[in-house]
Amino acid sequence: MSGTATAISELNEPSTAEQPPRPAALPYLAVANARAALAWYADAFDAVVMGDPIVMDDGRIGHAEIAIGDGVLYLADEYPELGLKAPAPGAVSVSLMAPDPGSSYLPMSPARRQRLATIPSSSGARRKAFR
Repeated sequence: MSGTATAISELNEPSTAEQPPRPAALPYLAVANARAALAWYADAFDAVVMGDPIVMDDGRIGHAEIAIGDGVLYLADEYPELGLKAPAPGAVSVSLMAPDPGSSYLPMSPARRQRLATIPSSSGARRKAFR
């Protein structure tokens, strides 16, 4: 059986593992370096990689899933030949919802949490950002 046929066969078999329900829409990020992005999310937000990333024949990651708190993000390396390009550095923001943005509830490593800065907000919400 070919690798593709094996993968399809495995996907069609029922799973015994308990899977949390997924929302109707998930963020799917195209990034310039998926391996570095996975490591960054793990360090910055204590993200957990779910399963093994799918690595394409050319070495790029074609799909990976990470959990941050009770949320999930999909990400992959960019594929400009398919029109999937990573945004310019500094052109993306990620919002994490927490009762208190400075609290330990926010899924973030202590070192990153120390680098939080308050952002003014007209909505009345308390917002934090870091680099």
